[in-house]
Amino acid sequence: APPMPWWKKLPGNHDWEEVAAKRQRTAERHAGSMAFEGDFDEGDDEEVPVPFGYSVSGLVCTDYTGLGSQCREAGVSERHHAVWTEERHMAAEHLLEDIYFIENSDRHPVLKKQVEEFRSSHTVVHIKASPDMFMHPVHRPRVLAAGINRATCVWVGPDPDDPKAIQDDFQKLFGCKLRDNVDSYFAASSKEVNG
Repeated sequence: APPMPWWKKLPGNHDWEEVAAKRQRTAERHAGSMAFEGDFDEGDDEEVPVPFGYSVSGLVCTDYTGLGSQCREAGVSERHHAVWTEERHMAAEHLLEDIYFIENSDRHPVLKKQVEEFRSSHTVVHIKASPDMFMHPVHRPRVLAAGINRATCVWVGPDPDDPKAIQDDFQKLFGCKLRDNVDSYFAASSKEVNG
């Protein structure tokens, strides 16, 4: 017998072929609309919601970091990235994943590896973030990206082809100025705490 496709092995108490069929019917019914009225099939005896599919990944960044190998696309981690990329394409094709999130080094080529790679099926938005943007005295810049499957979801934020507008919007919603300095994070000794 041929091996079972990876997407049929997903966890949960769902018949994933039926989930994919429901997602297909829902996507066809709502084609062109700005938002779904609900994730239910018309004519179902029971209104059973279709599970929301997502993936959250911290892609291997060793080949892109300053302290790493600097091999970039020739690095060992590219095999893993290729597998991850193919899984995202398959999940989108079978309507099993609505959105993915990734985190990586700020040197990760997000335009090539995310925006261009998934342009045919996803709206990909990305920002650069660092703990110091959220009041922590640590500077560790990272790329955060979300790929929104256009067959099941609609992006309603700033123009996805304008990274500055997306970064500015993210900053407006979540950014804050660092008020503390590193001295705020020194801990008291056990003697001082216990008296």
